[in-house]
Amino acid sequence: MEKYTDAHSPSIIVPVPGLIFGPVLEGIHDVVELKCILRTMFLLHRNRTMNGVIKLDDVLEDVIVSKSLHGNNKGEQRAIVERAVDVAVAYGILLKKSFQMVESDEVWLFLNNLANRKLIDRTQKELQLTQPFSVVAVTENSSSKINIFQLYEELIGIITPMIAERLKELEQEYSVSSIEEAFRVAAMHDKHRLSYIEGILRSWKEGDRKNGSRGRRAEKVSIMEIFRRSRE
Repeated sequence: MEKYTDAHSPSIIVPVPGLIFGPVLEGIHDVVELKCILRTMFLLHRNRTMNGVIKLDDVLEDVIVSKSLHGNNKGEQRAIVERAVDVAVAYGILLKKSFQMVESDEVWLFLNNLANRKLIDRTQKELQLTQPFSVVAVTENSSSKINIFQLYEELIGIITPMIAERLKELEQEYSVSSIEEAFRVAAMHDKHRLSYIEGILRSWKEGDRKNGSRGRRAEKVSIMEIFRRSRE
């Protein structure tokens, strides 16, 4: 007996928004774009662990989509898929969001529902905390040097005279970029204590000594990990 796998299994049921069988079918004129939309819905459904989230590149690299686009070069294939996705977005079926990561931008597709709209919101906020250096390059001698006192108040809490003195001491002991990153890590974990920040800085310094490193680099966090955190 033939073994069914993936979408070929008769037992797999893929929920599809009713809009596809009404306004989309009526308005779409390119059958290949329709194929791309339907396959994207299947890929989103199959990725159940992420509850309706996939990368745009996953659609482009999909075997069924590739077969449907056979005869087009890579640039044309991408244009067709992006056009199909934009149609689905315009009809309110999908959400498309580009997240700026350390090395490149990543485009992700989401089923358009309340949970995923909240996920996009929380992910964007967490990216601003976990990957500050992917957006703005900061140098120690920059004229726009970070004001750690202002940043402390924004991310951690009120500055008392005792905290102000300790921040001055930390500025002498650690680089400003390390202090800023420690603030952001503490804020991400909802730890609003200077002692927690000092512990982070000490552990990084100790790690640099053991590894012979000249300075700590910002930890690379995958977008999948950030999605997972944002759903918690």
